Amino acid sequence: MKVPPADFTFVNGAEPETLDPHTVVGQPDIRIAQELFEGLTARNGKGEIVPGIAERWELSPDRRVYTFHLRDAVWSNGAPLTARDFLASWKRALDPKTASEYAYQYFYIVNAEAYSEGKMADFNRVGVEAPDDRTFRVTLSAPTPFFLDLCATTTMAPVYLPALQRWGDDWIKPGKMVNDGAYLLADWRINDRVSLLKNPRYWNAKAVSFNRIDALALTAATTAFNLFHSGMADLIL
Repeated sequence: MKVPPADFTFVNGAEPETLDPHTVVGQPDIRIAQELFEGLTARNGKGEIVPGIAERWELSPDRRVYTFHLRDAVWSNGAPLTARDFLASWKRALDPKTASEYAYQYFYIVNAEAYSEGKMADFNRVGVEAPDDRTFRVTLSAPTPFFLDLCATTTMAPVYLPALQRWGDDWIKPGKMVNDGAYLLADWRINDRVSLLKNPRYWNAKAVSFNRIDALALTAATTAFNLFHSGMADLIL
């Protein structure tokens, strides 16, 4: 099948090391992962926090308990995306074996730091619970005004664990990745580009502007400028 040209092409910098949202570190990796995965909240074009997979939420009077109500979203393979997916994903992100460098973003949650550091083995004591498929509750150790901002980061996005269990480390490759964001991983050519296609199953697909995005793996400034100057790249990051 002939691949259509990208609607938007940008120079992304170094070759991504991974697209796993729980282990991405560098900005080139994060920029792509943000298009593939969406958490409870998201950011709009102005950088403001808006509903993501959670369509709404309530905050307790003591400002420590967030109750998120999930929308009727699905994974890219059509499977329902539930609160239990968030529960299992956050457990994975905090698991010391995952070695997430940004796991500290969860540490505002009751007992999350102790679990992440291996000081507590029982994840049931961490302040997260899924009373039902559409409700996800988070209890913080203390009021944290920026917690909704943290929920929009890739580190706190859900992952589809059956894909990890089936493919192991290869789950982040084209044809194997199952995700919940605005775009799908169409192609990943090492030291060339990562190509993303609009996800037709994304809950807000009508608002997605581009059908295809190409992120070029390129660090040479002169080459990047020439691509931009000739119109072969729309943006240099």
